[in-house]
Amino acid sequence: MYMKQYLFLSLFLFAGMFSCSDLDDPNLITDTSQSIVIQAKLIKGNPSTIEVEAYNKVDIDGAKRRLNVKDVLLISESGNLIKLVTGSVGTYKHIFGPDSPFDVSFDDRYQLRVELTDGQVIESDFQSVESATGSDELDVSLDFREFVHHNGEVTDETQIILNLKPGMTDLQENPRRYRWFLERDYKFTDSPDHYGLRDPVNIMQLKKPKTCYVNENLEKEMKFMAIYDGYSSDVAQQQLSFEIFAGRILSSYADTMYFSVTKESLSEFGYHVYDQMLNLLDRDSESFDRTAGIVKSNFVNIDNPEENIFGYFYVTDQSISSRIKILPDMLDNPDAYCPKAPPGPKFWSYGQCGNTWCCDCLSIENSTIDKPDFWQ
Repeated sequence: MYMKQYLFLSLFLFAGMFSCSDLDDPNLITDTSQSIVIQAKLIKGNPSTIEVEAYNKVDIDGAKRRLNVKDVLLISESGNLIKLVTGSVGTYKHIFGPDSPFDVSFDDRYQLRVELTDGQVIESDFQSVESATGSDELDVSLDFREFVHHNGEVTDETQIILNLKPGMTDLQENPRRYRWFLERDYKFTDSPDHYGLRDPVNIMQLKKPKTCYVNENLEKEMKFMAIYDGYSSDVAQQQLSFEIFAGRILSSYADTMYFSVTKESLSEFGYHVYDQMLNLLDRDSESFDRTAGIVKSNFVNIDNPEENIFGYFYVTDQSISSRIKILPDMLDNPDAYCPKAPPGPKFWSYGQCGNTWCCDCLSIENSTIDKPDFWQ
């Protein structure tokens, strides 16, 4: 397992971010002036899901241009085929319901095909999936650390620290390639009555507060990225205890919170994707004006095999390997976000919303009033 500072970007969009004077690695591409990018992951689960993003040209500023796609097809080596549904511009997805004729199985392999309107066909290789098994241990502690604010100011603050200890027995008995990522779920109660908002059903009454449950994927905030190759010849040298998260104690900790670790199995290519990203992070990045090194994908243009296609397609199984409950009294009872004092009378008057989240917690991204199954 490797520990690296986790600078999360779309896996292959390193333009302007990583470069060096010796970009001679055969797994890296330096000419990205014209490119097609396809990023896709098929997740075996209940239900299984796949989501694909496809676009044209990665500019030096990271801009995405529309790719004229006719069809996106998922193909199994056993002969099944399914056409993915178009989502937002450039995205394609499918959820495999209980009656789906297409089964995502450990005994099959899968390929993604993207057909363009001009007749070009881009295909991945076939990818297999291995199970993500075993449990891990997640520990929480507090530490007094420096925090750098957006304005550059540095302050010392108490931070919450999470350390992950993967289960060694399973890793030794069932060799796999893995990566780990973190999510958190917390309770948030709004306060529309604080602003004088009326119940739309009975305007004689103030709108009552409600409780929401908010889910956050913390991949973008993970302090370290963790991958593990159980098939490696130096597996005994891979570190198996590491800090996975460090963060300030904010109002989101004012009520119950859960941190959950997801273990994701990786194919040989899937592991290669993240391993190459770590190698990029290791490189000398002083020369930012050079074109970035880009990891080669497992896609090929059938009509033009020499064309560089960027991105990835791999198949994975995921499992919650660890979950820990954080109570506010463990963190000296932080203040809740709501109710927030409304703006001054120049900008606000009673009966108007003074804070979007406090008026309606369902306005928070990935929030719901349905309590998660694991909540206690």
